[in-house]
Amino acid sequence: MFSSSDRYDLTSLLSGQSLSGATSLLGASSASPLTAGQDTSGLFQMLLAQMLIKLLDRLEAQVPSMTSNLFASDAASGALTNAATTTTSPTPSVSAIRSAYGVTGSTGVEASATGVKAIADFPRPAGDNGRGLHWIPTVSQSADAVDRFVAEAKAMNIKWVTFLNEGTNIGANDYLVKQLTAAGIEPVMRVYTEGVKTIDGDLGATVKHFKALGVDYFQLYNEPNHVVENAGQAPSVDRYLDAWIPAAKAVIANGGLPGFGALGPAGEADDLQFLADSVEGLKARGEVDLLDTAWLAIHNYQGDLALDDVRGYSRYSAYADVLRETLGRVLPMVSTEGGGFVRTESDEARRTQAVLGAYQHVASAGAPDYLFNYTYWVIANAEGGGHDPAWEWQALFQNGHTSDLVEALKRG
Repeated sequence: MFSSSDRYDLTSLLSGQSLSGATSLLGASSASPLTAGQDTSGLFQMLLAQMLIKLLDRLEAQVPSMTSNLFASDAASGALTNAATTTTSPTPSVSAIRSAYGVTGSTGVEASATGVKAIADFPRPAGDNGRGLHWIPTVSQSADAVDRFVAEAKAMNIKWVTFLNEGTNIGANDYLVKQLTAAGIEPVMRVYTEGVKTIDGDLGATVKHFKALGVDYFQLYNEPNHVVENAGQAPSVDRYLDAWIPAAKAVIANGGLPGFGALGPAGEADDLQFLADSVEGLKARGEVDLLDTAWLAIHNYQGDLALDDVRGYSRYSAYADVLRETLGRVLPMVSTEGGGFVRTESDEARRTQAVLGAYQHVASAGAPDYLFNYTYWVIANAEGGGHDPAWEWQALFQNGHTSDLVEALKRG
């Protein structure tokens, strides 16, 4: 558990040499009893106390519940000797031990021993209700289209929008991001690439630019377990990690949060196995720490499946099981695609109720803390300048028709 930097020089302490280095390492102040020239009587006891404090700080940072259970009473102060000889007394807390031995400084590990960003520390939009929409499926739009559909999204009480940015392009989506953030909407940038391959250009500069505009979340790659996202080749975890690792490093180095995934539940390679193998691959390469500030992008399309069906909306729970098994914890999950579609007029009411049910659940106390949102694909296509007719029937706003879901969302 401890690295070489955590060792203590007992020889210098017990031989009467200068203790300044040791006291600095252990977090003691200049007023600490551990000072040069002190009689070594009882010194070893104090050294053990200092080492215990260091260890407890690490435990507190890594497993807070462990030390809170071990040291339940902060009022039980007193010296270690009292605690050792009086077995009926409450066990002294970390702060009590610090007080008894004059330790006023920090050991420097309380908040960063593991480096894992707590789920509660990931950014969320003000008034978050978990409602998400995928933006127009093009890498840029006119200012008129942006104005129109940002206003519509705000009226629908949307708090998350996923949009496409052409690789490392800077400028094409500046206006969109500014309008989204001004409307109180959290922008999620999908760094668009033609499949799983190295991202050309200066990704770090792009992340830094958009981070300054209000983008925190950067989705790297899309459905890498699909053949279509691998230039017709069979999906490969190694190919995915070869591309994702350097991209994630660039995102992290410039203040962004890298998205892992997003996997397609209907991919040729099983999404759960692909996720498990990807985490194991990061561990084997010594790169698993890249997940410390990462989030899992998910595509939890529901179709006509029940809300609690893990093949649909509740796919997040299956991913959580995989992460607990392979990583030992769950990553925050941001839905970047989802929903169900209408092929005939008779499907409209059913789709509206199903999507409303998903939005209601993600905003409820019954949703897990790691599930941040639910995102419907897609707000508009041709109406917003989209050029691929394949997406038209899935859009909420179509030429001459607006989905009933739009009005339902505007009502509350």
